[in-house]
Amino acid sequence: MWKNNLFIGFLILFAFQLVNAQEFLSLDDAIRIALKNSFDIQIAKIDSAEATVNNTIGNAGMLPKLNLTASDNNAINDINQKYSTGIETKKNNIQSSNINASAVLAWTLFDGFKMFITKEKLSVLQEQGVIAMKDQIQDTLKEIIAAYFDITVQQQLILVQKESNKISEERVKIAKLKFENGSGAKTDYLQASVDLNEGRSTLLQYNTLLDQKRNILNQLLNRPPEQPFTVMDSIPFSDSINFKEIQSGITSNNLTIQSFEKNLKISQLSFKEIRSQRLPQLNLLLGYNFAYTKSAAGLILLNQGIGPSYGFNFSLPVFNGFNLNHQLKIASLDVSKNLIILDKIKKQTNTNLLVAYKNYTYYIDALKIEEENILLAKENAKISLERLKLSQATSLEMITAQNSLVNAYHRLLTTRQHAKLAEIELFRLNGKLLK
Repeated sequence: MWKNNLFIGFLILFAFQLVNAQEFLSLDDAIRIALKNSFDIQIAKIDSAEATVNNTIGNAGMLPKLNLTASDNNAINDINQKYSTGIETKKNNIQSSNINASAVLAWTLFDGFKMFITKEKLSVLQEQGVIAMKDQIQDTLKEIIAAYFDITVQQQLILVQKESNKISEERVKIAKLKFENGSGAKTDYLQASVDLNEGRSTLLQYNTLLDQKRNILNQLLNRPPEQPFTVMDSIPFSDSINFKEIQSGITSNNLTIQSFEKNLKISQLSFKEIRSQRLPQLNLLLGYNFAYTKSAAGLILLNQGIGPSYGFNFSLPVFNGFNLNHQLKIASLDVSKNLIILDKIKKQTNTNLLVAYKNYTYYIDALKIEEENILLAKENAKISLERLKLSQATSLEMITAQNSLVNAYHRLLTTRQHAKLAEIELFRLNGKLLK
């Protein structure tokens, strides 16, 4: 007897450990893991970091350039020299050595303000990189949140199907009892059994879908796809959605609009960069030189020079085959194109915002109806089951009530999910999903 009790206790302990082996994954935890592990976010962060690294005064051409050069040339020559004095030198295998070293600093003092324009352009590119990173994070978070609550809905569908299966099991018991005592038809018993098996099959399908949806979220979080977990069993909604407030701040908050505004700014600065090439350029040149020449024969046997050098270099473009005019026209057209694109994006974003808000308000209103309807469907199914036990209702009435309950649950869960997706889209369009 004690062995049986021990065995039962071991099974209970094992089942308890199996249930607790599945971690509870909160939405905050999923977001935190995504921010750390997501491949897309990591790539976006690297792209943003590259734009930051590129934004330097040296990359803009504001700093001087210092070059060190050195050379050592040796030669063996046969020489034949005649001088105006009448002296003649003729020797073979004469060795000569020529050593040169220099340090030259070149600093552009003025280039038509191009270096300042380029520095501003690099700063705008850095800002655009940050915006692109935030936009990618928002897109990833939207995908994560949608996948998370997709699992919530699937978990609820499983509970609904289990409840429906319990009703089918009760129908089977009632139909079997009535058939055995002669008060009911065998067809009712068979139909109830068929419905129960169909429900069990649907439950297996739902559990399989739940595993697949978990695998998808694990993949988005860059975790092992088979890692088990559970999520919250409800879908919360925000109470802080004010359409007029969102609409008034959409231009300044929407990341897509911000990104295209940076595109326009970059094209305008590129135009200024090209235009600056029409102005003169002034460079400061500083150097320090060393030269040493030695020859075994000839007019000069040894020549050595060492010392600083300095000067200025001035250049003014006069004509380059109209290439500069061509580049300016292309740059001007690019500015015009980006102005049109920005205007299009603003109008498209406002339209998307209006559609998302209408979807949100529709599903929120529909949700209230479905929540009321689920109470009616529950009560109807409960009464129908009691009436079936008392032979006051037919099997068809019970099946209708049961299907109405299941359909009401499905509509309720689907409406909640769509309302949440519409809410997420509103926050994304307003650039508030990160908060």
